Amino acid sequence: MTMLKAVLSASPTHAMSCFELPVSLCKRIQSTLTRFWWDGNDNKKKMCMTSWAKLSKPKKLGVLGFRDIQLFNKALLAKQSWRVLTNPDCLLSRVLRGKYCHNASFLTVKAQASCSHGWRGILHGRDLLAPNIGKAIGDGMCTRVWKDAWIRTDTLSCPMGPANEEVIDLFVSDLLLRGSGEWNKPKIRQLLPGYAETILCMRPSRLGAEDKWVWTLNNSGAYSTKSGYYEAVKQQNQEGEQHGIIQGNQQNRLHNFNWNKHIWSVKTAPKIQVFLWKIIQDALPLGMALQRRGILSHPVTCARCGAPESADHLFLHCRFARQVWDNIPLTRTIDIGTNSTFDQCLAASHDLVCLPPTGVSGNIFSWVCWCIWTARNLLVFEDRTLDAKDISCTSIKLAREWQEAQAHKPLPAHNLGGNNSHIRELTSMTVSTLFTDAAWKAQDRTAGCGWIIHNPQERETTSGTSTELCVASPLMAEALAVREALLHAKALHLSNICLKSDNQVLVKALNSKQHPVELYGINLDIENLSSSFCSISFVHVSRNLNSAADALAKSAMYYLNP
Repeated sequence: MTMLKAVLSASPTHAMSCFELPVSLCKRIQSTLTRFWWDGNDNKKKMCMTSWAKLSKPKKLGVLGFRDIQLFNKALLAKQSWRVLTNPDCLLSRVLRGKYCHNASFLTVKAQASCSHGWRGILHGRDLLAPNIGKAIGDGMCTRVWKDAWIRTDTLSCPMGPANEEVIDLFVSDLLLRGSGEWNKPKIRQLLPGYAETILCMRPSRLGAEDKWVWTLNNSGAYSTKSGYYEAVKQQNQEGEQHGIIQGNQQNRLHNFNWNKHIWSVKTAPKIQVFLWKIIQDALPLGMALQRRGILSHPVTCARCGAPESADHLFLHCRFARQVWDNIPLTRTIDIGTNSTFDQCLAASHDLVCLPPTGVSGNIFSWVCWCIWTARNLLVFEDRTLDAKDISCTSIKLAREWQEAQAHKPLPAHNLGGNNSHIRELTSMTVSTLFTDAAWKAQDRTAGCGWIIHNPQERETTSGTSTELCVASPLMAEALAVREALLHAKALHLSNICLKSDNQVLVKALNSKQHPVELYGINLDIENLSSSFCSISFVHVSRNLNSAADALAKSAMYYLNP
């Protein structure tokens, strides 16, 4: 109990990132979160209308996205494991490896009976990490051909054997031509004929960058707690399906319901979004819901018409609810049929528009439902009756007030020139401008690269083209064009470079230095080349400002495939 108080009062996230918490403690924390969500301000315990298993799933699956404490604990511990794996020279990694990894690598070592609780937690996180990591190829010196996951298909995987004894210990560098960094095509087709085309579409570093561990569930290759948590949830769901856990009828009916669009992206107050979620999930304390949960022995009927009280009846089919909807000035009437359900009407309400002069431009459907609910509670608990017209006016008033209270955030100006402040700093120097572009053909995976170099110091313009075979994607083609352009700029002994490309994804990756896994070797070469210049900047420009480089790239593609 003392540990529970310490965790809750101090920083539970910090404790969970260092140690694997006991299951009993996780359940206590979970219970505290549940009580906080369902109980009121009077400290009285109230009924939980939805199970914790539903509350802890992602919001896009129709629940509130609360974190499962045990799975979140595991995802945080995986971050420590990622640090030990990817930063072997740090003090923590050297101490732990020196004490526990004498006879096996970190990814294969097993927990000893005498190991510390902290090391057990790191191994617990490693079990989440291990199935989804692989190697991004730089020079191939640290990646084993048959034992490491490095071949990129849908994810990174090891080649399937069996391998001959004389090649079982080969490294990926043994598949590269010495000096050039290019693939040894005959050797690859001999040793790995089934993976030859996939391997040839991978681009290792030509300038000797080291191999790197990557987390395959992130495009950047870096592990994040968020992606690790979702992977843990996915694994738990798969285990649940294997044990025969089947969704109920309501969940089957809502299988195709777009929760993000119809609930969490609705332009209304956050409390109204949660209210709509409760209606769809049958989490309101209505008569039929209470009877189904065994709270009442007899069904509670509608306080206005005496029919069985359900969400569909209260908000759609009751005579009083229809009167409220009839008083809302809409561009078209709501089509509420006898068999219409609340989720169907909610999905169809996005194109409902209030007529002027109400001043409501957002979603009015949610506010009307909220006012119907509050009027129902006033009638049941305080015996106060409101008129249908009053409820309609109140819903319009509340919607307009909320809409006017929202801060209007100015839209950011669209910047075609990238980092203008950095460009202004370079105006005092002589800056050479490079325009690069690429053309890619999906049928045979070929690419043409083009670049134009404007050198104001020599008052001359240089252009060039190249062709590339076995290019996996248009993004890779753009990166290859940038690398070739920088190689030529280095050969011209240019000092200050402003490279402009119309590929925003590539420019963002180069500026942030968080490289996509498929571009790891190429982008590391670009970083290496960038250090050869006194100053360099990568700027995104629109396509119409890059038309000359685009024409060169297409001409190179034409000569390759006439």
